[in-house]
Amino acid sequence: MNSRPLCFSRCFPCGCLAMALLLVGTFLFLAMQGIDDYGYTSDFNNIPGINDGKILPEGVRIEEDLFFSRTGWLDDWCLYVIGKFTPEITSYLLGKPNEIGFPVPEISYEEETPIYLALWRLKNIPKDIEHNLKLTQRQENNKYYYSKIDDYLVLFYIKYKKHYHVKIYLLGKSGYFIMEVIHVT
Repeated sequence: MNSRPLCFSRCFPCGCLAMALLLVGTFLFLAMQGIDDYGYTSDFNNIPGINDGKILPEGVRIEEDLFFSRTGWLDDWCLYVIGKFTPEITSYLLGKPNEIGFPVPEISYEEETPIYLALWRLKNIPKDIEHNLKLTQRQENNKYYYSKIDDYLVLFYIKYKKHYHVKIYLLGKSGYFIMEVIHVT
């Protein structure tokens, strides 16, 4: 039997190269799974993750274009939609939301909860929206924003589809809202 010992100088570089290729391939696979979509749209049908546009009750109208920002992974992601309800819809939401198909709010306007207590982990926010909603980053953790609008918050939980958790934060009488949609499988 003629056996030679393995030569360390030949095997070690091949092993390192194989490990490096495996690490690079894993990193590229994970990077391709990430989601980072954002932009403006005129209705909910054009927002990635909301396929049918029926997230709000019928007849609820939006005054301006919607801004959306979605981050996460293929099956687990978070979507923020920022827009403004018409004054008529806003007045219903502040007083009688069930008349237009909304559920009873989790936090109502009468509870007088200041808007600045709500925090959102927003990303890719345009300057005009930051200005209109008076959004400010927290000093302790700059990934979170709060609004300096001097009014009270209204919070709704909306039933949409399985695996979707939807919250709508109405920023008082301004009519602006921030919708948080979390998709988890």
